[in-house]
Amino acid sequence: MTSTATSAGVRKRPHEEASRADDVLIIAGKPYRFPRRATAEEARRLGDASDVKLEYVGGTLYAMVGGSPALARIGANISGELRDALKETDCTVSNSDLKVASDARGHREVIYPDCVVVCGGDLLPADDWQAVTNPALIVEVLSPSTELRDRTEKFELVRNLASLREYVLVSQDRACVERFYHNGREWVFSATIGLDAAVTFESLAVTLPMSEIYLKIEFPPEEPVEETNGEQETPPPTP
Repeated sequence: MTSTATSAGVRKRPHEEASRADDVLIIAGKPYRFPRRATAEEARRLGDASDVKLEYVGGTLYAMVGGSPALARIGANISGELRDALKETDCTVSNSDLKVASDARGHREVIYPDCVVVCGGDLLPADDWQAVTNPALIVEVLSPSTELRDRTEKFELVRNLASLREYVLVSQDRACVERFYHNGREWVFSATIGLDAAVTFESLAVTLPMSEIYLKIEFPPEEPVEETNGEQETPPPTP
């Protein structure tokens, strides 16, 4: 998913639109600049009034905007494949329209993952019938504006959810799926790379070919690497 915040240290992918450092939304007739620091109460009020999905993580509100065609297609591919694989089970698959809520850190935080799997029926907060609190698996398709947050703040948030067994990060500029699986004792990391491989989501006992996850996705060309003979240029001293 793509947000309006640009994360430092994350390389921009050539086939995506540029992310703006901030954006202004009109909510209930008033302009608000995002991302913005907010209390949980303000985040709830703005989220209820906004036509744009707002994520609230670590005390900051982020306005979620449309991503690249590749991001949308990868998310749809994964959701479709998981839906087919799980249709005879008690698990349901949802896209980024489903809100995941957590009160684990003493206040309400909300996210809109690119794909969410819930097993055994939805658990809803008593005060929000539009959210679930019991995802078994969460998938995020990485974008320049969210990659750093998906890898850090968001993972710190969702791993406090007792139901969550797997957190998945999917690249869109190359065939790479990273999984964080909780085996009952600890989180275990693994990565699957290449279109000829297959990735197993252990929490669901489902294996998907990488070629299906990346169906009809065209990767950007590799950026050439300049030869340096093992040496790096030293920038001139600042006057």
